[in-house]
Amino acid sequence: MTVYPNPASQTITIETTAEPIKQFKMYDSMGLQILLQYHVQHKTRIVLDISTLKPGIYTVEVNQSVRKKITVL
Repeated sequence: MTVYPNPASQTITIETTAEPIKQFKMYDSMGLQILLQYHVQHKTRIVLDISTLKPGIYTVEVNQSVRKKITVL
């Protein structure tokens, strides 16, 4: 999984190569889940609006297995 740009302030792009994105979650720096989305149309690339998130470190999890940290400015 690739997440870019990182750091970001408006949008992030999440891409996978192995399998389509079926679900993704986002957690704040305290480990609280702040976003959950199922059935993402089985795409391998999605763009997510993060403009309303406060600056900080967040973790993106895709398909209950792969996690990446992102920095929101």
